[in-house]
Amino acid sequence: MADLDQQKIRVVRIIARLNVGGPAKQALFLTQSLNNQVFQSYLIAGAVGANEENLAFPPSFPENRVYSIPMLGREISWWQDIRAFFEISKVLKTIRPHIVHTHTAKAGTLGRLAAMWTSVPIKIHTFHGHVFKGYFSRWKTSFFIFIEKILAYFTDRIVVLSESQRRDLAQTFKIAPSWKFQVIPLGFNLSPFISHGARSSSRIRFGIELKSFVIGFIGRLVPIKNPFLLLEAYDQAKAWRQRKRAASVENLQPWSVIVVGGGELHDAMQSEVLARGLSQQVVFYGWQHEVQHVHAAVNVVVLTSLNEGTPVALIEAMAASKPFIATNVGGVADLMIGEGKRKVDDTGGSYVIFRNGILVDSQDSHGLASALLYVFSHPDEAQEMGRVGRDYAVKHFDESRLLGDVRALYQDLLAQKKRQGGSAEYGNLNRPGRLSQ
Repeated sequence: MADLDQQKIRVVRIIARLNVGGPAKQALFLTQSLNNQVFQSYLIAGAVGANEENLAFPPSFPENRVYSIPMLGREISWWQDIRAFFEISKVLKTIRPHIVHTHTAKAGTLGRLAAMWTSVPIKIHTFHGHVFKGYFSRWKTSFFIFIEKILAYFTDRIVVLSESQRRDLAQTFKIAPSWKFQVIPLGFNLSPFISHGARSSSRIRFGIELKSFVIGFIGRLVPIKNPFLLLEAYDQAKAWRQRKRAASVENLQPWSVIVVGGGELHDAMQSEVLARGLSQQVVFYGWQHEVQHVHAAVNVVVLTSLNEGTPVALIEAMAASKPFIATNVGGVADLMIGEGKRKVDDTGGSYVIFRNGILVDSQDSHGLASALLYVFSHPDEAQEMGRVGRDYAVKHFDESRLLGDVRALYQDLLAQKKRQGGSAEYGNLNRPGRLSQ
C-alpha cells in the first residue's frame, strides 16, 4: 500500500479508533492536509467499539494511505495488544517514517513502543484528555501514570490542548518536564456551524415544537460523561417551574431535551427517563453526522462530564452562536471568556456566569438546574453569550491555525535533530526523547 516519496517528510499518525469525536476528526484532517510538496502522511487506526459510530472519511480523503489494524481497539487485551504492536511495527518498517505522531492513550502506548522498536527518529504524542481521573481504580491509575512517564522520556514532544492540561500533566502528575509539552489547541472546519442558523427548519427536522426551550446533550453515553446528571437537573428545574405555574395563571413555555450520541448507558438512560416520567420531554436521536442541525435547533448546550480535555461539543456550540452550561472539569475552564461571577439563586443553586457560558461544580445537579433556569429566563443575555462564543471559536479554533501549528512543530523538531548533529532519516537516532527545550 505504501507509495513512498523519498523527497518528502513521511508522517505516520496512529489512533486507536475513528469514532465520532474530536481526536478522530483531528487525525483525519491532519492526515489529509499534510499531503503536499513537503509532507507525505499515513494513518494507522483500529476498530470502533460496539456502541460507537464510525466517523465518515471527508471528501477526497486519501484512503489508500490508511492502514486498518482491527485489534488496535480501545479496550485493553494483552494478546490483542501484542498483535497490534507487531502489526504497527510492520507498517512502520514498510513506510520508514521520519515522524510518528500518536493520538489517545492506547495508540500512544503501542504506537510509541513500535516507533522505538523500529527506530523512528521523531516521536510525538497528543493528549486529547487523559485517563488519570475518573476512569480506573487507584492502582490502575498509578500504573498508567508510571507507563506514561517512561514513554514520555522517549518522546520528543507531548502535545496538549490547553495550558491547564499542560499544568495538570507536568505539575500534578509529573509525566514530563514542562518544556517537553507544547500547547496546540484543537482546530476544525467551523463554517457549517457558523452559516447554519435556521432554527425552525432544524426543529422541524427533529420533530421539536417550535416554541420549546430546547436543551442539547451531544456526546458519548458513557460513565465519564455522566449524562444522568442532566436528567436529575432537568427534573429539579421541572419541579420548580411547576410550583411557579401553580402560583400563577400564566402558561409556561414548554421545555425539551434532545440527546445526541450513543454508548453503554443508552438503555439505562432511556429506562431512567421512563421512570421519571420524562418520555415526552427527553428524546434520543442517536449519532448524527450533521451535528450543525442539532446546534441550530437548541437554545443551550449542556456538558456534564466528570473529566474532559477540550470538549469539541462546546467549541461547536460556540461556533453555532449557542451558550453552554458545563461542569468545571479538565480543560473546560480554558474555554471560558471574561471574569466569572458566582451567583446563588433563591433555590440555593450556585453557578458561575462567564461571557460565553456558565460553569457549575462537578456532579452538582442543583447548580445545573439553576443555571438552566437562568439561561431560560435571560434570553437576551443568552444570545449575547452565543455571539461572544462564536467570535472566540472562529479566532482560536480554526483548522488552518491547527494545520500551521502542527506543521511548524514538525519542522522545528526536524531542525533540532539536524542541529544536534544527528539525522532525521529513518533508523538514525540521537539519544531518544532528548531534544532540548
